[in-house]
Amino acid sequence: MRFIILFYPLYFINLLCYGQHQSYSSFTVKDGLPSNYIYACVEDNKGFLWVATDAGVARFDGKHFQVFTTLQGLPDNEVLSIVKEKNGRIWVNCFKQSPAYFDELKNRFINSKEDTTLGKVSGTGVMYLYSLHDGGVMYYNESGSHIFKNNKLIEFKTTQKEMSFVIRSDGDGNVIRYGSILSDTHKMGQPRIYQFQKNKLVDSADLIEKTDALVLPAINENNFYLFILKNKKILRFSNIQTNPFRFKKDSVMIDEPATGFGFTNKYITLYGNSGKVYVIDKKTFAYKFNVSGDYAPNTLYEDIKGNVWVSTIDKGLILYKKKPFNNPEMPVYFNHTNFLSIARTQDGRILAGNFYGEVVELDNKKIVIHTVSKSLQAITRQRKIIISNNKIFTFSETGVFVNYTTQLITKISSLFYAKTAINYNDSLMMVGYVGGICRLNSRTFDVSKLNTPYKRVTALSMYFNDILYFGSTDGLYKYNFKNNTTEPLNKTHSLLNERVVALSKTSDSLLWIATPGSGVVAIKNDQVLLNITSTEGIINNACRSITAGRPGQIWLGTSEGISIIDYKLNGSKINYKVQNLSVNDGLTSNVINEMLYQNDTIYAATADGISVIPANTSIPVFSIPVQVISVSINQRDTIVASQYDLNTDQQNIRIGFAGIELGGHFKNLQYTADNNKNWIDLFENTLNLQLTSGHHTIQVRAVDVNGNISDKILSIEFNIATPFWKAAWFWITMAIGLQLLTILLVIRWQKKRKKTKLAKDLALVQNASLEQQAFTSLLNPHFMFNALNSIQHYINVQDRKNANRYLSDFASLIRKNFEAAQKSFIPLEQELENLKLYLRLEQMRFSNRFAYEISTNENVDIDQWMIPTMMLQPLLENALLHGIMPSSIDGNLIIDLSMLKECLLITITDNGIGIENSMALKQNDDHKSHGMQLILKRITALNHFVSEPVIIKMSPAFTDDKNPGNKIKLLIPDDLYGAWQKAQL
Repeated sequence: MRFIILFYPLYFINLLCYGQHQSYSSFTVKDGLPSNYIYACVEDNKGFLWVATDAGVARFDGKHFQVFTTLQGLPDNEVLSIVKEKNGRIWVNCFKQSPAYFDELKNRFINSKEDTTLGKVSGTGVMYLYSLHDGGVMYYNESGSHIFKNNKLIEFKTTQKEMSFVIRSDGDGNVIRYGSILSDTHKMGQPRIYQFQKNKLVDSADLIEKTDALVLPAINENNFYLFILKNKKILRFSNIQTNPFRFKKDSVMIDEPATGFGFTNKYITLYGNSGKVYVIDKKTFAYKFNVSGDYAPNTLYEDIKGNVWVSTIDKGLILYKKKPFNNPEMPVYFNHTNFLSIARTQDGRILAGNFYGEVVELDNKKIVIHTVSKSLQAITRQRKIIISNNKIFTFSETGVFVNYTTQLITKISSLFYAKTAINYNDSLMMVGYVGGICRLNSRTFDVSKLNTPYKRVTALSMYFNDILYFGSTDGLYKYNFKNNTTEPLNKTHSLLNERVVALSKTSDSLLWIATPGSGVVAIKNDQVLLNITSTEGIINNACRSITAGRPGQIWLGTSEGISIIDYKLNGSKINYKVQNLSVNDGLTSNVINEMLYQNDTIYAATADGISVIPANTSIPVFSIPVQVISVSINQRDTIVASQYDLNTDQQNIRIGFAGIELGGHFKNLQYTADNNKNWIDLFENTLNLQLTSGHHTIQVRAVDVNGNISDKILSIEFNIATPFWKAAWFWITMAIGLQLLTILLVIRWQKKRKKTKLAKDLALVQNASLEQQAFTSLLNPHFMFNALNSIQHYINVQDRKNANRYLSDFASLIRKNFEAAQKSFIPLEQELENLKLYLRLEQMRFSNRFAYEISTNENVDIDQWMIPTMMLQPLLENALLHGIMPSSIDGNLIIDLSMLKECLLITITDNGIGIENSMALKQNDDHKSHGMQLILKRITALNHFVSEPVIIKMSPAFTDDKNPGNKIKLLIPDDLYGAWQKAQL
């Protein structure tokens, strides 16, 4: 048995059937589709719309299309059908290929090359793909039925006796199949249903009588269908039972032969030869409605929100929105639906003026099209329609007409070029034109000009107390009827000098001003109280119209839709909330040229028809889900997951998101990182991140067109491994090692520093000692000269005894000083012996003019103490030469040695003239004594080696003014010599 099945063959359509005009939106290659030839579409469990085209598959989130081709795993770019498995998996049926499915983790399609189970399917001549009611899909071709379920393949091969179209497989070996057995007299077979038990035929039954027409089988939601398209007939077989065979049979007819069929959640669809899409209700199995237009349809699909999507062969994807508003339908033959003005009569008729000099009159029964000024060749824009005294006044650049035919001729101008108008009272209208404002009597048709400047008037609004506000191209003006004066307000505020496109007053004395670029402005008592722009929530700053609705409500028409402003006036402050409407909510167009409020209803003249909106319209909050559609790490695509464990070098992250709302209410995304309370707007659906090591949580949420934040938050976690040089253990180890190294270096540095300091200190001591020795060596010649003079004196006076004694002591002192000069320290006992020699010589030299005394305390061990060499002799010399010798009295020099705690205290006391008197005698003497300076320098150097310093102090010994004397105290610590020796090591 053979039969040829043609699937989606809408290649030739001779006649397009037009029904009543219905507005729709279309998506084409300009919007991101890979092709305008659409085979089918389906909505997945996440809300994405999958679109099958002849150039790949597009996934639509309501705003963006993401395209998948053979580069993303499709077996072929021509995708004939697309179905959703019960678990939500998307399957595609490509031209003459085995089926493929979408892997959400890998973000690509899996074909037979990647999944060997899919590759087991043979034969691809005729292809059908069905979603099974109990899960899985069935792929049907000339080789039989192939069921893919739970990643397993069950095949039902074709035999010579029956077709292998599987209606149901119970899993216990019981299989119900459809087929037809050929007879010798019929090219087509007898459609029958068969029951097989473990591949053995158990029972069968005829479904219909024999027919030569092509019969196409299909399964959907546990029901079996036969489509006899040529005969305009559908058969449905439900509640199929076995043992014996029994089932319920229903049928339905359409008006014309069809070329194809399809299924949606609620409907069965057939595609007539004329281009109509016939819609059959699944529950009632009755004809519901048909859809047609200026396009050739392939399939129809209804999404979960009731919007209808039509796949066409050349015009892309057509969207019929579920109508929330009762917008009047225009006649099919009428194409001039770009309306500028709107009005409503007392009996409820709607009047709408367009760009082509026409006014459409609509009521519940009929539509009448009036052409204004047929005698005029110019096509004029009907800017305003006013109803007064049961007359219809239309205003345009070609003049003012009454009841569409009578043109008003005025003394002001032969042609009255009107821009706008309003009713002043029952018989008077205020008309704005290029030269100011005129008063028009609707009874007498008299026209008189008001005392207004020669301005192009673009908007008018009556206020209270005979005040009229009007707008021009340079801002806002106020006219006073009582005084017949005009006051410009465009200098009072920068917002009031912009072109005014529309005005509206409200009962709370607010005047609302629509501007072409700065949104809407509210003033009271000529003071600006509020300015609302797109930043504060209105849909667009380019305003085109405005009207007051219910109390506390303003409707603002823009080039992107309508903004409903609900407000409350508190003194000089206005609190408000904004809701936005667009074509996504049911408007016929986003361009709102004029609005009218009557009977708690808004009538809007748009660029593509008339929208009738209840004033109590409540725009729902859209809780828009966010999905990840792509992830790349270090510029390489990776799987889509909720958590990523990455290496230390994988820190460059790029994430693609989709805010899923097929109605087009998605505005933008917001994201935050690591639970930060501040959310950042993301107007592009791609987020680039440069993360650091550690744990990071990225949260993303959607915002709808009204600024409502979705409560559905998507979270993605990234765990980026910390490099060993950033790990805690590494830094603890490094810290300990660094501390140890630092301690080692510090110790070494301190040792080196100490050694360097010690060397420096030694050098200082040695240098000071050398300087003192040098100074002493300078003194020695003088001392030696004086000593030799004393020896000569004793020789000349024949005093041999003193001469010999002096000479002996002198020689001994020279030898001892020479020996001491070779050392830095000398025993205290030896130093005292040297001092005694020196003092005896000085006594002999100065003829015993002074006496000296050396006293040693019993606790001073002179054998053990070591003191710096040549430290005391200069002090004694100063006492003798500068203190005692200049004195007029005999001198007395006392050297006392004692212990102060553990230190040696040497006290030198003289009764000379004292330091101050000595310095007074040397005022005119250029000679400077360096001995004391050198001793102090040497003491400073020695103090580097000990904790307790060497101290030297000088003070007057007595209270006598002429001979106060001098007392020198030298304190030497006991560890000085030991520290010196240690430093030499």
